[in-house]
Amino acid sequence: MNQLNNEQEIATDNEIQAVQRTFELIMPIADTFSSIFYTRFFAKDPAARPLFKTDMASQRQKVIDMLALAVRGLDEPQTMVRELEALGQRHVTYHVEPQHYIHMNTAILETLADCLGENFTSGMRRSWIKALELLTTVMLKGSAGSIVESAKLSAQA
Repeated sequence: MNQLNNEQEIATDNEIQAVQRTFELIMPIADTFSSIFYTRFFAKDPAARPLFKTDMASQRQKVIDMLALAVRGLDEPQTMVRELEALGQRHVTYHVEPQHYIHMNTAILETLADCLGENFTSGMRRSWIKALELLTTVMLKGSAGSIVESAKLSAQA
């Protein structure tokens, strides 16, 4: 089993492999996957749409890159954690709220099911839920650290 620290288990090796195998199935259709994902995400959370001011083609690539980093990083959790905490910190400046992560995770799961059909088994879904919960926790930890630092700087001003 992989662990972030002595208390927090990431996933079993089988769960990690299931997530990584599933992600590799998505890579040949990454742009289609990310397009469907954003359609689903904005349908679930229309208020989030204005947060994305950049070109959506670029944004679609960014979400694939982030997922690749996270999924491949499950084998090296300490490296993944540093990267995702930093990403969480950056998301504070984009005005991302905790509920956005919930809608995003749901949209990812639904898009995986759409794109993979029956190949997205219930076991794979459970593995992805566990991985997405971990990723969300780490990013929220990073965003909380950014908010605390911002508050310290404001108090000093």
